Amino acid sequence: MANFGNTGQRYKNQKLISTVARGKKVVTTLECGHSVEATWDTPEQAARVVESSKDRIGKRQRCTQCK
Repeated sequence: MANFGNTGQRYKNQKLISTVARGKKVVTTLECGHSVEATWDTPEQAARVVESSKDRIGKRQRCTQCK
């Protein structure tokens, strides 16, 4: 029998819906309804992160909260 190793079936890949800066925090929302919050040092850094992640909207990202 073959051992295929880690096939990536542990997590579901959900589409990225939005990325919003709220002060020093960046909130990323996925299509499953879960969101991830990251904190940066300054609001300007958070705004730059949101601006650079605009091209990822609509792409799939791993959701560690989905079972």
